[in-house]
Amino acid sequence: MYSPSEALNVFDTAFNAVLEDKNLDSLIVVFFGLYRSFPMFEAALSGITSTREKARKPLLFSISGDKEATDEITKLLENKGFPVYPEVTRAIAAMAAMSEYYMLNRT
Repeated sequence: MYSPSEALNVFDTAFNAVLEDKNLDSLIVVFFGLYRSFPMFEAALSGITSTREKARKPLLFSISGDKEATDEITKLLENKGFPVYPEVTRAIAAMAAMSEYYMLNRT
């Protein structure tokens, strides 16, 4: 079991490794089972934002869990410019549409 700060370090390390992978073109992050007092989310969001800016890859989120928590976290993510979907299938459909648009419009 990790302490909250250790868990945040593990999350940051894994998240950075995935986003910096040159074989990865985009990423859908799924958070589920969240509850209102998710203590480290704002700290994690700071790391997510800075990593996204360096990686310059599409990054979408799917959030489910406690209504108050998902509403709060959705608002935090959307205020940072991230697309957020309530269902994984909608995030996948959005990513597929972005990929298709890119493939049709690249020159």
